Amino acid sequence: MAPTARERLVRNAVIARANGIPELHDIAALMETIDADNVVPAYSPEDLAGPLKLRPLMTLFIDESGTRYPDNKDKNGPPWFGMGGVLVLNDDLLAIHDARAALVSKWRLSGPLHGFDIRNTSKAFVWLSKVGRKRAEEFAADLKSFVLSAPAVGIGCALDRAEHVAKYRPQHGRSMWLMSKTAFTITVDRAAKIAATLGCRLRVVVERSGHNREDPEVVECYKELIGGGHVFGPAVEAFNDELTPYRAATLAGLEFGGKESPGLQLADLMIYPICASGFAPDHPENQNMLAGRKYVDFHLPSDLVSDWGLKFRECPRSYKAGVRAAVAAARGWRR
Repeated sequence: MAPTARERLVRNAVIARANGIPELHDIAALMETIDADNVVPAYSPEDLAGPLKLRPLMTLFIDESGTRYPDNKDKNGPPWFGMGGVLVLNDDLLAIHDARAALVSKWRLSGPLHGFDIRNTSKAFVWLSKVGRKRAEEFAADLKSFVLSAPAVGIGCALDRAEHVAKYRPQHGRSMWLMSKTAFTITVDRAAKIAATLGCRLRVVVERSGHNREDPEVVECYKELIGGGHVFGPAVEAFNDELTPYRAATLAGLEFGGKESPGLQLADLMIYPICASGFAPDHPENQNMLAGRKYVDFHLPSDLVSDWGLKFRECPRSYKAGVRAAVAAARGWRR
């Protein structure tokens, strides 16, 4: 009989300890130790060959919000496209697995925690429209507690679709790349900087789309991040060449997973408020994340937030008025 997901997590932890890899928990607390003047170590060829493989692992779970095709005509869809989710230390994956299992058991859920279905009371969550306000609010409170108490931080990149098309259509015409190329690359690069600075390796898990163009493009972006290819073209060569060494030393693999993954379910519940924070700062889900200090920005030195925190392209005004103001107030920074 194949081991369960929980059994695999326990086994992985045992193997890590047997190999002398230190046990790490609570990424938010660990990030509070980052010194803005001492970040992203310079790895040597010798480092890349061996010792770095024994560093602790963290995982970046990535989902998306909106469609990645620039010419999407769905007027009912969000004005953004975003990719991102949560950054988690691998020693905390078991806690997330068990917390999600407890929520599923309590509410006898028949499907994965899918934010769109929950917000629209559809598919496995159609029952929310039938149980009455009090019961629905109880579930919402339990779901909020699951997300806010998870030992994870939210990280991601969102793009304003209309502004993106207006900016790049004159240059590329109908050959514009998928918006996921930008969002995925930026998100993974920022997570890799954090992982490298904390002395960890980074595993990337992306929700599988099953599309014959979408998943292969993600694979190519990942390869270019490691190998120094020009993800955005030769005009931004420095973006790749300067940073390739720490990516090659830090990125530990790319995987595709399904909605059954607790980590990807948590990423699903995080990416929507991340995107909303840049376009609709008053959205309740964003306000919950701000109050719970769940975004990566809350745990970074002020000097690193603009380059390592949540990234919004072509929509900076509402973001600065929302997330950054909340972060500044919480951390006692000047705006």
